Order: sequence, then C-alpha cells, then structure tokens
Amino acid sequence: MVATALLDLGILRNHEVTRDGKVAITLVLPFLDIPDNIRYHFVNSLVAAAQTAGGELTEVNLAIMNEEERQNLLIKEQQNWRG
Repeated sequence: MVATALLDLGILRNHEVTRDGKVAITLVLPFLDIPDNIRYHFVNSLVAAAQTAGGELTEVNLAIMNEEERQNLLIKEQQNWRG
C-alpha cells in the first residue's frame, strides 16, 4: 500500500468543484491497461473523499501519464510504500 494522497502522487489533474458541490476530475493513469480493480479503487476513493467533503463526484475523465510523470509516480510510490 502507498501511504500518500492520489493528488500527491500526480494521479489527479484538473479537478473542478461547482458551487453546488459537484466534482469533476481527471484521473491520470501510469499506463493504459491498468487493471480494472485498481482503477475502481482509485475512483471509489475519490467518490468517498468527495462525499466526506460534502460534494458529489459526477465526472471522471481518464488520461495517461507521460514518461516524466510516470517516473515521478514510481519515486513517490517507493518513498511512501507501507507493505
């Protein structure tokens, strides 16, 4: 398990919150064929975080990391790994 926030890992981009609490985000994946269970885990974590803050996650867009973003993710994962 990586003990850090998705935002700190560079997995979130372009998050927007409307006045009525609707949240739209871009989930940035390290590669296209990430397993569904991991993608669902990310989305479910974001849904819970939005609800905890009094909002509602209404839109999730997907993007793929570039090589620099992917390398930064790997470094942060190693630094924050709690196995």
